[in-house]
Amino acid sequence: EHVLNTAMEYAQYYQPHDVFTMDLAVMHDQSIKIVEYNCWNGSGLYFCDKPKLFKAVQEYMVRKI
Repeated sequence: EHVLNTAMEYAQYYQPHDVFTMDLAVMHDQSIKIVEYNCWNGSGLYFCDKPKLFKAVQEYMVRKI
């Protein structure tokens, strides 16, 4: 929850596109640092729930149109 809240706070300052990724790291002192921002088409998917992710992005884009 702390990471998600921090990501939402950081996203208020910089949004490179409507859909983007933000890689964050939790440090030993529990502070959170930005590792990188990426546009959606330049992001690795790593070990995410791909069907859930693609469904959420698709629903977002349909609502936006």
